Amino acid sequence: MASVSFRITTGTFLLEVQVPGAPGWRLACHDYWSLALGTWVCRQLGHLRLTHHKGVNLTDVQADAAQEFAQILPNPVSNTEDVWQIRHGCESGRIVALKCSECGARARDARVVGGSDAAPGRWPWQVSLHLDTQHLCGGSLVAPEWVVTAAHCVHR
Repeated sequence: MASVSFRITTGTFLLEVQVPGAPGWRLACHDYWSLALGTWVCRQLGHLRLTHHKGVNLTDVQADAAQEFAQILPNPVSNTEDVWQIRHGCESGRIVALKCSECGARARDARVVGGSDAAPGRWPWQVSLHLDTQHLCGGSLVAPEWVVTAAHCVHR
């Protein structure tokens, strides 16, 4: 069964929707948009949370005159594909801009709460990646010479 797909444009953060049976990507109208829907879309895209959403005026975007849009139905009972419809315009004149938590971004504050030090050798598959003598990131030993770690630990 086909389902609705979402993506966020790089740089402008505009939400695009692909509806089954209607090929192509369409900007999402801000009409009937909600915080809960934004949170759900971010989670569908693999992010932990929604960080910001707003309506952007169509006049501020380079939109083609023949462009079609995707709009959520008023008062949807679910977030599935059957609540999206194709429109030739947005009644409000605004489209959705959405920012989700950055996947792989380094946390600004500690995430371990109430933890305790582990004795050396207690978790033999865990590693500490160091830069000079400073701990940089953790990792897991997956083979005698292979460690898996988060992308932000090795790419800046």
